[in-house]
Amino acid sequence: MSVTEPLRTPHYWYNDFVCVLLQAEPMFYLSLSDRGIRNVLERMKIRARDYQKFVSAYPSVCCEPLEQFYLFRKGMNMLDEELLCDLLFSFGWREANWGAWLAALAPQPAYAAHLARRRPTLPHGTTVMGLALAACGHEVPQELRDTYALLVEVRETLDQLPAQPARLRRNYSRDQERAIRSENDAVREAYRTGGLDAAKKLLNQGLLRYFGATHQEWLRAGAPDAPAVARMRQLRHKVLPRF
Repeated sequence: MSVTEPLRTPHYWYNDFVCVLLQAEPMFYLSLSDRGIRNVLERMKIRARDYQKFVSAYPSVCCEPLEQFYLFRKGMNMLDEELLCDLLFSFGWREANWGAWLAALAPQPAYAAHLARRRPTLPHGTTVMGLALAACGHEVPQELRDTYALLVEVRETLDQLPAQPARLRRNYSRDQERAIRSENDAVREAYRTGGLDAAKKLLNQGLLRYFGATHQEWLRAGAPDAPAVARMRQLRHKVLPRF
């Protein structure tokens, strides 16, 4: 990935993973700096040792000092090759650091090529990238051996937490993007002619409702597919399909 290379269009809907990861730990990417990541791993090792008896009790019993472990396990459950590429190539260095971190915690051989491609343009994450590449099969650099040993210990604790599948919504397509613009136009027209109540009715339907729902709301609804664009009619004040 060169400095001038355009950003990749995300495969997944950004709000689904940003709410779980970046909002839950909004400044964590700073801890993934070259100087900070060893401290992160050392603190996690201590908490894993001190609260080990609670690890196997999750999710029936949650222990506040282990909240970071629960968050990272959720991220590991979400991670696949498409999400890794989203984090590495669709946004900035903050998301890329998160991608490298999750790849270090839940490594797969297929991740190595993507990590190696991003590494030259991630100056603020050389250590976390080196750890991720080592976890995915590259040789562990001499200067990272002690830190990598910490990573392995932390990963052993994380692997004791449930590996529950975590579905994510696909990002909208070009057709869906056009349909969303049409829905927004219909909402504005409804507000102009019918007021706030009329506009709210349209906001709670169609693709606006689908992509406006939180990740948890979408999961509680059964993780449905997005409404088909072909079924969506741009009729003023008419009901659009619900998900």
